[in-house]
Amino acid sequence: MDDIRQVALGHVVIDDIVLTDGRELTGMLGGAGAYAALGQALSSGRRVALLSGIGADFPPEAAMHLRAAGVDPDALTVLNEHTPRTRIRYFADGEREESPAYGMTHFVALDPTAAMLPHGLGDLSGVYAFASVEDPLWQDVPDLARTSGATLLWEIHADSCAPGRFDEVAARLAEVDILSLNRAEARNLCGSADLTVCLRRLLEHVGVLALRLGSDGALVATRTRVARARPAARAVIDPTGAGNAFSGALVGAWPAATTGEETDLRSPLAAAMAAAALTIDQYGPPPVTESVRASFRALARSVEVTLAPLDSLQNGTQL
Repeated sequence: MDDIRQVALGHVVIDDIVLTDGRELTGMLGGAGAYAALGQALSSGRRVALLSGIGADFPPEAAMHLRAAGVDPDALTVLNEHTPRTRIRYFADGEREESPAYGMTHFVALDPTAAMLPHGLGDLSGVYAFASVEDPLWQDVPDLARTSGATLLWEIHADSCAPGRFDEVAARLAEVDILSLNRAEARNLCGSADLTVCLRRLLEHVGVLALRLGSDGALVATRTRVARARPAARAVIDPTGAGNAFSGALVGAWPAATTGEETDLRSPLAAAMAAAALTIDQYGPPPVTESVRASFRALARSVEVTLAPLDSLQNGTQL
């Protein structure tokens, strides 16, 4: 266990996908935790402990997929007969619908917890948590990050992004290092269509903000600087998991980019963009072979990132 430096807390599920032409892709590995852990493994080059509840029916080939990618599945804890299973149906207009096969009560019962952490972990460098503002994870995860010296990234659940919940979220932000959310979530949470306003308001409560902008790329901002990246030129086969892989890769790359109190925002953002680009290239998470690792490194090198003072963003700036 002493070679594990990254931890991911997020659901691991099995996806059954129905395409617009009626074809079905069944039994595919999925879930925020799985995608994030793969991003962490790609960008950090270290083994990742993945924490989630699973069922006794968790496919052995899914565990093999994770292990081959550098993700340790031994912290996956059997809590039920069935692993959470999601049916995803795609429509011709680009929309999709998702439904948990065993219901939400079953899904929530398999939430990850800090108690699933393997014994004997050494110092950690990064912790990814996909959570709502009221998630029980908050009882333990901030202390885990502090005592281990790890950077804690919170990918916020969309259900927590409502204007009436801003104060709750702001209170949680005092416990994390990086907040990751997408454009729609930022607007909903801050109650403003102006993303620059959202950016500044959130940065009053957290030191680093990662804002995912879909086809417009992404940015990472501190209270003084902002790094902006356009997406790599890749065909979008399936956007599922891209945001999770982005967030995982960002926290995975963060420690190597930090010198003293200063972090080079460009290299973690480039790594995050590369992980997202690989994820959208197929249905399900990419098979992490040596050629995929080489593609990741090449993509990260190819991402163009601009760095500017935060004050260069004026209200109304198009993001």
